[in-house]
Amino acid sequence: MAGICSNHALAHNHGNAEYMKMRQAQFIDRYDSDRDSKVSSVEFEQARRERFDITDENENGTVLKEEYVYEWEDRLDARLSKDRAYSVLQTSRRFAALDENGDLTVSWLEYNASGERMYDRQDTDENSEINAADTEREYKSTEPARTLTTEQKSLQVQSGRLQKNIQKLHASNNATSSKTPPKTDS
Repeated sequence: MAGICSNHALAHNHGNAEYMKMRQAQFIDRYDSDRDSKVSSVEFEQARRERFDITDENENGTVLKEEYVYEWEDRLDARLSKDRAYSVLQTSRRFAALDENGDLTVSWLEYNASGERMYDRQDTDENSEINAADTEREYKSTEPARTLTTEQKSLQVQSGRLQKNIQKLHASNNATSSKTPPKTDS
């Protein structure tokens, strides 16, 4: 799932096919209760009813502005937590990619090699400068094929397990969405 940063980057162009695919994937992720990768009208209506009932904290059949805002804040907090956990996981993966010799430290040579690959990938016309003309060309892969060390493979397995646990936690949080009592001015 795309993080909040990528949402903001794409939000300016709602007609963009990539943006629309991302939004559809989010829609399916949110409303596909039986996890069959599609959302029936029944699933959609049930999920919307559940969300309304959760939001209607005083159970009077209507949603006050405060109830709506607090429910949205709860969802936003859950999404931020998920995005943060994913970012931390990605940081471990990036470190493992930088640590070419698997010694669990990154030397300047390893760090700089990554920067050179990044620069070369952006410099699609290979003129040693990156400018608007480069964005008009296809990006090129400069990543050399490499074999992971045992340590790096172990980190990947641990990262995969962590990601699965994060997904389970997120699913659990969605199933038992917390209710924040409406705030009142006294």
